[in-house]
Amino acid sequence: MWKKVMVLAILCGYGGLAQKIKISVYYETLCPYSVRFLVDQFNPAYQNLTDNMEVDLIPYGKAT
Repeated sequence: MWKKVMVLAILCGYGGLAQKIKISVYYETLCPYSVRFLVDQFNPAYQNLTDNMEVDLIPYGKAT
């Protein structure tokens, strides 16, 4: 997954522009698959691009 984020970053001008890439991540609250995605795939990509990425985490689902 992080390779896809890197490609997206390059296509959006990662190397040449001062603007940060804005990414919104919609995930289901307390869903084990969402947690696995965030921990195993999204987090490593975020760690590599943290200075050039602005992230909005948007939870949804049956949260109380």
